Amino acid sequence: MADLKIKSQSLEEQLMSMCTSSSQVTQHFIQIKNELETENASLAEQAAEMRTQLEGNEQCIEELERENYEVQSQVDGLMERVKGLNEIMAAMSGQRDQLLRTADRWEDALQVCEKTGEV
Repeated sequence: MADLKIKSQSLEEQLMSMCTSSSQVTQHFIQIKNELETENASLAEQAAEMRTQLEGNEQCIEELERENYEVQSQVDGLMERVKGLNEIMAAMSGQRDQLLRTADRWEDALQVCEKTGEV
């Protein structure tokens, strides 16, 4: 009977040890679960903030693209004007050269007339 009592006490001790271990595992599991839930909530907040930032960034990109289009249109218009001015300047240069040649011919004609005494 004493042997049965010792075995019974040993089983009770083992059962108590297992209950303690099981309780510790349960507590550890609950702690990890709570930590994961807290981290999940934090990540959800960060994701919401990032979505808000993304929307703001997308709006800025759209505004910049619109502004870029407007500026590019202005640049194209100005380039056309510069091209037109270059054509005018080239024509004026040609006219200047023609006037210089005409003036040179008049000067030559005047010198010939001076030598011949016709002036």
